[in-house]
Amino acid sequence: MTNSSPPHRSFNHEQIAQLISRRVARTHKEEVLDVYQKLLQTIWSHILPTLGQVAVTVIGEQAQALAQKKHPMMRHLRVTLEGVSFEGLQEHLDEVEIEALHEAFKDLIANLIEILTTLTGNVLVQKVIVEIERITAANVEEERHDD
Repeated sequence: MTNSSPPHRSFNHEQIAQLISRRVARTHKEEVLDVYQKLLQTIWSHILPTLGQVAVTVIGEQAQALAQKKHPMMRHLRVTLEGVSFEGLQEHLDEVEIEALHEAFKDLIANLIEILTTLTGNVLVQKVIVEIERITAANVEEERHDD
């Protein structure tokens, strides 16, 4: 009778440290994604009643296309009538540095704001900016409590 269990694999200290580092880095990246996902959902929910699903989707697609030129990872986001799906990007988190993730989302949100300003002026944008400030302030406060 043969043993069907997988062969025992030994790890050295460096391999274990690398494994832990990758898992910790992925956790931090997932937290970053969560913040930006909440932020985009908030922006989406504030502009949707005024502009409608189709217009908001087109604006989201345009903002993504602009961000993707500078940050190829943004091709993994999916803009739909319901909002922005992060599933594709989550599958590729190991390929992305956390700083690059921040920069890509800052550019995406800046693109959204610029497009909204061009289309609607400052009226709608001011509401969105207030929400962005509220969410980012809450996240900063949350980080302080975690330290």
